[in-house]
Amino acid sequence: MSGRHLAAEQDAVLGLESERVRRALGLMPSRKELPGWPSLVTMIGCPGSGKDTWISRYLPGMISISLDGLRGLCSPVGDEADQSVTDEAVTLGLNVARYLLEAGLSVVWNATNAEKPHRLDLLRLAAEMRARPVAVVLHPPLAICLERNSQRDPRPGLSGFARRVPAHVIARMHDEIGHSLGGLAGEGWHQLHFTSPRVVTGTAVDRVDAASGKPHQFVRL
Repeated sequence: MSGRHLAAEQDAVLGLESERVRRALGLMPSRKELPGWPSLVTMIGCPGSGKDTWISRYLPGMISISLDGLRGLCSPVGDEADQSVTDEAVTLGLNVARYLLEAGLSVVWNATNAEKPHRLDLLRLAAEMRARPVAVVLHPPLAICLERNSQRDPRPGLSGFARRVPAHVIARMHDEIGHSLGGLAGEGWHQLHFTSPRVVTGTAVDRVDAASGKPHQFVRL
């Protein structure tokens, strides 16, 4: 098989995987579902958990609101690592998400969302806009997150902050998410999806039905 044909076959397989994930997330509604109900897909995972990779692989082309990107827009020096503008960036992002959901467009909210108050803000937004609140949880072992983070630039940018997140901050977020896992089903999500530690390389995703609270595998990646 030529390199061109192999690449085309790989693209076709990845396209089918992406379609299956989108359908499982409720982004491709069945005929029985009411039209015009967008989804607010909330990523939950500490730095280095693979959120960007997961979104680009399984939700290509979907509108993604990245907190890092918003920081870059709000930062006086255009630095995505600028932590001093986080509150301003979140406010901007919520306003953008509200506008898109009102237009009937599904949105991915790409941030760590390790703290419950941040997740509840997104749940309130989804309720306000009559959108399906969907959570995708990436929680690989801490060592994997730290290793990936170590590959980021440790040098401070123009804002004085570096792209590499301090290890103790990642450890704290990882611990917060770990302690939250048992209570996520009670927060009000329409669907909860848990990825395996090797999701980026391809294993499985699990779903917890918000009504029953019982986990079950819904798609193999």
